[in-house]
Amino acid sequence: WNTIETLLGGAADLTKESLPVNNQYEKKPEEVYLSDTAKVALCETLCNEIQVYKMILKRAQNIKEEHYMESMQELITSCPREAVEESCADDMPNIKLKVEEAKGKLIR
Repeated sequence: WNTIETLLGGAADLTKESLPVNNQYEKKPEEVYLSDTAKVALCETLCNEIQVYKMILKRAQNIKEEHYMESMQELITSCPREAVEESCADDMPNIKLKVEEAKGKLIR
């Protein structure tokens, strides 16, 4: 993950501490589920990613209409506002330059 992060211009600061591998303790119900407020905040934060997901679903040539509709219904259930909106409060980040730079590094 650090390699991918640095290729896209980020800092290589992911460690084992930030990626836990052992969930040996049983969780309490309140630790497993998100509150309604947290779900709304998460959907708002992921709005641009949700828009990209919808675009990928719409353009996919190997997905049946019923699967597309099922995926959209799941999205509407999870993030209703972001499922119907076509844009977000935050602009979509422009990662074109980072991707182009990463292509050059990956080819070498």
